[in-house]
Amino acid sequence: MRAARVFFAIMALGLAVCAAEPAKAAGPSGVVLTVKQLDQKTQKDLTARIKKARADNPVVFQRVAKVASQVPELDKRRRGPFATITLSLKRLGPDALMPMLEMLAVKGPARGDMTSTAWTTLRVGLIEAVGIQRDGVAEPVLTKILETDSDYWVVRAAAEALGRIGTDSAAAKLVSLAEKPNQRRMAVLSAIGNARRPVVAQALSKIVASATDRRTTRLTIQALGDVGNTWAWKTPALSKTGEGGSVRSTAAKALIDTFVRLYGDKELRVELQKSILLVDDPATPGLIEAAKSGASPELAQALDALRQKFEKSPLHKY
Repeated sequence: MRAARVFFAIMALGLAVCAAEPAKAAGPSGVVLTVKQLDQKTQKDLTARIKKARADNPVVFQRVAKVASQVPELDKRRRGPFATITLSLKRLGPDALMPMLEMLAVKGPARGDMTSTAWTTLRVGLIEAVGIQRDGVAEPVLTKILETDSDYWVVRAAAEALGRIGTDSAAAKLVSLAEKPNQRRMAVLSAIGNARRPVVAQALSKIVASATDRRTTRLTIQALGDVGNTWAWKTPALSKTGEGGSVRSTAAKALIDTFVRLYGDKELRVELQKSILLVDDPATPGLIEAAKSGASPELAQALDALRQKFEKSPLHKY
């Protein structure tokens, strides 16, 4: 739901943002990178893996290419701002990873007469489908995309995909980009909640405390809700890491502190309530009570209302 809100908010600014692309170095070209943009070790490793994958399962390369070839027609029939091929690529399974990485960074179809929306559909769909596989082999490619591309939706998809991979280095890269006030920051903030690591929760806590504009504040509040999402932390992949308690408590404290500062802003107060309920940290009632110490009557009333919402949250049933 939050991704959808961000999606349509950015679309309101115009599709010109989506069409921006950095200049590419000479050499074989994928739809986002050229192979020469990758370091030599990654080039060698990726080329070898693609060669082996093609020998082992040439059919999956054809299937990925078929999905890509359908983009122009899907674009014509789209009902929203963009069509999507992510689920079609996901259905091809783990063997589709190498053909997708090849298309992204080594050799992909030329844009030709594709519309800007079709081109975005192709590039974002490939990145999202790569991220769903959570395979560390893709990390160097995704990192390079984050470092070099300027298209909002491409950067956002790469940040989300890197967050799903979730290694220490992936989390560090996302934190680094989220902390810098540049053109990629908003795209990264809108997706960094998928990187559910303590270092990310800590960084978001600092960002929301120092944010001076509403957009950064709102995106960071939403990211704190995502990073501490109680549902996500109940999944086997995340629960086994043992980091859920730390991440959720860090997110909850940052959200309550922000609530105390910004409760008078109706829009941000709603976002804060949503994120606090989504994190559903056991320490939340205690944090709320502590915040009432020395609070104004208006703040105390707002905190009481927040506690009531928290206690009535359906998440407590699970």
